[in-house]
Amino acid sequence: MVVFFVLLSVSTAVGSVSATRYTWRATIIDSTGNVGRYSSLAIASNGTIYILYLNDDGRILRLATVVGGSPSFEVVAGPGAFVGDTSLALDARGDLHISYYDGNSTYVRYGHRAASGGPWNFTSVDIGYFEGYNRLALDTLGAPRIAYTTLSDTLRYAYLSGSTWIREDVDPSTPGAKFESLAIDRSGNPHIAYYGSGQLRHASKPNLAWVIDIADARDYFGEFASIGISGEGEPSAAYYDSTNGSLWYAEETSTGWSRSVVDATGNPGQGISLVIGSDDQPRIAYYAQYLGELRYAMRVNGTWEIQIADEDYTVGWEPSLALDGNGTPHIAYYDFTRGALRHAVGLSVLGTRTAGASDVTQSGSLLRGEVTSLGHYVSANASFNWRRVGDTQWQNTTPSSTTNTGPFEARLSNLSRGTRYEFRAIVEAGGRTETGRIWTFTTPAPVPQDPLLFLFTAVAIAVAAVGLSLTMLVWLRPLLFRRRGGRRRDGSV
Repeated sequence: MVVFFVLLSVSTAVGSVSATRYTWRATIIDSTGNVGRYSSLAIASNGTIYILYLNDDGRILRLATVVGGSPSFEVVAGPGAFVGDTSLALDARGDLHISYYDGNSTYVRYGHRAASGGPWNFTSVDIGYFEGYNRLALDTLGAPRIAYTTLSDTLRYAYLSGSTWIREDVDPSTPGAKFESLAIDRSGNPHIAYYGSGQLRHASKPNLAWVIDIADARDYFGEFASIGISGEGEPSAAYYDSTNGSLWYAEETSTGWSRSVVDATGNPGQGISLVIGSDDQPRIAYYAQYLGELRYAMRVNGTWEIQIADEDYTVGWEPSLALDGNGTPHIAYYDFTRGALRHAVGLSVLGTRTAGASDVTQSGSLLRGEVTSLGHYVSANASFNWRRVGDTQWQNTTPSSTTNTGPFEARLSNLSRGTRYEFRAIVEAGGRTETGRIWTFTTPAPVPQDPLLFLFTAVAIAVAAVGLSLTMLVWLRPLLFRRRGGRRRDGSV
């Protein structure tokens, strides 16, 4: 067996800041029934994880509370008919605030309960839109604000004053307001990114009146918008380009809106969650449709660094991203394959990912992997385990040392034809070994010869040969007679 191993390293320019590369760990939080749609994630200062989501195809509004890795569950509302967005936020005390759309009453609803538990207190905010668009944010005092699409298919904003909801039309002249996302700046001013009249729009209220501007004027740019606010109060948005199937990012500057493409591979962006970190850098969790995977992007030195957070079949629908107190990213999302709620966390620990096999021939294959993170190690050895499916013993490629994260590959040769193999990426450092998922590939088998087809082919060739011979004889016979000076039976030459 001949194995060629190549480590693909990427050099970093002197003076640049490296991105934090994560090893992603994904777990199923809830798989009872068809659960996990339209999740909203929030993390308390003590590390407690809360996830609000729809259960049983929208009949139940459910809350998962994860403490020390162990989830507990409670029914927030239902049975009923809940549609579209759920939204969850925590105030400074850790109390929970939520919004959602109740399809039975056709109202956007708000709920609140203490961090210590107890009953939920609900109020109706306003008549909403049947697709359930609504987003909640808390102001600097912890008071709830909600942006939503109203019955007239336009954008509206509401805030709670005492026990009364004050409602304001934000952009009543623009129908088709969808995918609104709400954030409050440090001065208490609301900002809303949304898709209206086929464009990405931004609404803000710095004084008494709403100000509307076009963040991206191109048609069909702006679906699945998610907003962020920098420490200086500058808004930004991640959004989907439905014309080209790509993910974009726009941020307001002193000279207007600046736009850049984040990812254009695999139709990414039909499900987006944007968070601005304490370093004022954007992070985006999003779904990539063609490969059915969850991705995570972070901007570093003006360049978007993209990682795959989960690729375990079709996963990543409707992601919700949050950073914990250490800046560690957490993502809640829907697992379409299993009908389950999942949670992924990015950790700065030693890890690897099996990326797949390519160039598969009857006798060889190229194995591809990735060192996702070195953790606290300076270097690591990367390699692959591989074997024929059904064998008990793994074989190993030659390890190669690396001091960087990134892709690596190894080529296998002298494999058996028509055989299924399995393999996984391996990374080792400091006596610790981490493995990636097991993938498989099958070498092509020789194309079998059909005896009847072979016989028919031979007969056809023979018949064609006889026919060609007769044709040539008829064509050449006069020439032969002339060359020999012969005569025909009638005496003619």
